[in-house]
Amino acid sequence: MQNWIPLSIDSKALNASIRLLHQAAQFVAMVSNSYLSKQPDDSQNNFAWNNENNHLEGQWIKSTTVRALLNVADFELIIDKYLTLEVVPLDGWTKEQIVGNLQEELMTTTLNPSSLKLVTQFSIPSHSVDDGLPLAKPANELLDEWSRYLSNTQFLLKEIQQRFKWSSEIKVWPHHFDMGFYIPLIKDEQGNAIQSIGLGLAIPDGYVDEPYFFINHWSKNPIEYPEHFPKVSYGSWNTRDWKGLVLPANEVIAQRDQHTFVKSFYDEGINASLQLLNKSKSSIIIS
Repeated sequence: MQNWIPLSIDSKALNASIRLLHQAAQFVAMVSNSYLSKQPDDSQNNFAWNNENNHLEGQWIKSTTVRALLNVADFELIIDKYLTLEVVPLDGWTKEQIVGNLQEELMTTTLNPSSLKLVTQFSIPSHSVDDGLPLAKPANELLDEWSRYLSNTQFLLKEIQQRFKWSSEIKVWPHHFDMGFYIPLIKDEQGNAIQSIGLGLAIPDGYVDEPYFFINHWSKNPIEYPEHFPKVSYGSWNTRDWKGLVLPANEVIAQRDQHTFVKSFYDEGINASLQLLNKSKSSIIIS
C-alpha cells in the first residue's frame, strides 16, 4: 500500500523544473490530441499518474496499441507500443527536433506520422524553449521531489474519493498541469453536473508563486456569497477570478505530519465549500 512520502525541498526551488516539465508534457498531449476524437472537455488530452514508474501516461490510441508517456524522474518521452517502450530523449534537444523524433518513432506504428500536430486549442506560459533553445534536464533531486508531489496527491485524493457517491477520475491536465478530480453535488436529468467541488494540486501560477493544494467549487447558477467566507484553520481563501482555498506547499513542508495536515485542509475545505453552496454533506457521502 502506498504511503505519503515526506516532502523536504523548498517548494519554490521546484518552480523552474515544473515549468519545463509542463512544456515536456505537451508532447504527450500532442500524440493524444492528434489521434483521438476531440471531447467537449478536452479530456482526450489528460494523463494518468503511474506512481510505480513515475510516468505521466497519455491515453491509448483507439484501434492501436500505442500511447505516449512522460517519465518524470528520468526526463524522457516514451512511446509505449504495449510490449515495447521506445525512449524519445528530451535533454539537449529542441522542441522542433523532438517533434521530428516523435514522428520518426511513430513510423514504426500504424499511425500516420504526418497527422502529429501541435495542440492549438489552449496555450501555456511561454518558455525559453519556445525560442529554439534545447530542453535541459533538471537536477534529479528536483524531478524526484515533483514525482513525490504527484504520488502523494494521488494517494490522498484516492482516500477522499472513495467517500463520495460520485466523483470523476483523478487526472493531470496538460493545460494548467494540475492534478485533481471533482465531486458532482447535483446532476441534471442528463446526468451532467450542475454543482460541484474540485480539489487537487496546482503548479505555480498567477495566484500562488509555488506549488499549492487547492479546493474550488462551481455552480451552473450564480452563487450568492456571504460578506465573510467561512473561517478556516488550513490555507487561505482565494477570491480573485475564482473562489476557493489554497494551501502553499511550503506550509506543508513545515509540518511534522504532512499527510494529516493536507487531509485536514481538504476535509475542512470541502465542508466550507458545501456551506457556501448550501449543500448537505449527508447527500453526497457514501453511508
